[in-house]
Amino acid sequence: MGADDYITKPYNPMELVARVKSNLRRYLSLGSADTRKSSDNIEIGGLILDKTAKQLYVDGEPVRLTATEYKITEMLMENAGRVFSAEEIYSRVWNKV
Repeated sequence: MGADDYITKPYNPMELVARVKSNLRRYLSLGSADTRKSSDNIEIGGLILDKTAKQLYVDGEPVRLTATEYKITEMLMENAGRVFSAEEIYSRVWNKV
């Protein structure tokens, strides 16, 4: 239900602090807190989705996607940080359950 890590008792307080810092670093590096959206582009970390040209760039390099791959990528980037079930992806991308 959203857990990325766990720690058992008894635990070392320094380990707890290290794990919290690690999770925060991972959260910030994946772009969930650094997501920029404009009407034409969505930027997350090194990814740029140009919605006008329907093109994905990774670190400035264009990536070829099929139409379905583009729809899935667009849906995920528009909802950064959210987890989707397979059924929800099917219903949103293919408009069926």
